Amino acid sequence: MATEVGTTNQSTYMPSIPLPPESLYSPAKTEGALNEVENGFESAEPSHVDRFVDDGYVVVRRAFNSVQVQCGLDCIDRLAGEQNEAFNRACDAMAKCKPLMAFGRGEPAMQFEESAQDFPKGERAHLIRKLQNYHDYEDGLKMFSESATMKKFCRELIDGPESDIKLEIFQSLALLKPAKVGREKPWHQDHAYFNVPIKKSRSGAPTEVLGIWIALEEATVENGCMHILPGWHVSKGPIIHFQRRDWQICDTDVPPCVPVEMKPGDALFFSSLLPHGTPPNLSNKSRRAIQYHLVPKGMERTSEADRLEVFGSEGKSVEC
Repeated sequence: MATEVGTTNQSTYMPSIPLPPESLYSPAKTEGALNEVENGFESAEPSHVDRFVDDGYVVVRRAFNSVQVQCGLDCIDRLAGEQNEAFNRACDAMAKCKPLMAFGRGEPAMQFEESAQDFPKGERAHLIRKLQNYHDYEDGLKMFSESATMKKFCRELIDGPESDIKLEIFQSLALLKPAKVGREKPWHQDHAYFNVPIKKSRSGAPTEVLGIWIALEEATVENGCMHILPGWHVSKGPIIHFQRRDWQICDTDVPPCVPVEMKPGDALFFSSLLPHGTPPNLSNKSRRAIQYHLVPKGMERTSEADRLEVFGSEGKSVEC
């Protein structure tokens, strides 16, 4: 993971890192449309789930309405503005402990862009990069993670039609790309960060870990929307990651890709093995989104060594 400098009690400042290679996020010439549900969860069809299994993603347009989106933004503003004292105290406490994020244990944290060092606490929200494991600290955000219609859709993606499995939040992140300074998140597979087994789901997807990325502001190519490699979760499986600009897939292994532009309230559901990345935001518009990872309740955990044996370069004859 990216090197961190300049820590305070409850926040981490991210150093400047080089821009990615210019062609890294070049759009592919794709055949056919995105796998997308046009008008909320109720309009989803079995074909959308089938394509999720094959393609590794599905976009639900208008999953949440403008009132819910604004509530989400207000909650994020409180957390980023360091106005939620319970979250602040939790961040302070976790800063003194060894991170357990890979095991899915709640570790509230804040991460700011480096220029935030010039601003006092409470006045640097416009430069925050990440809020981590916030889901128990703002009731207004629970409308997303506890949405009954979304949970039903998630069960179908993970476990197939008529599923009644119980799901739990493995991790929550608010992913915030400030205007002009929002950094790249290099290409990666989320499962490479998680100490959980790679187990085929009953729906047919290669894992039981589901990512959910909900746009609270417009996400475009210009301000750093998600870019994906459909089908690679199956055709490539787990990919070796390297410590370069971040814990990432080698740049030279990434072909032209598919950008997924989103409106506020749209939600992207994706496999934990789907390679994805987001370019830096050099535009004048911020890009705020919230993300969850859901797993079947009680999912077993594996060791760090087991994960690195699959995703790390240790002991493997590969170079980047």
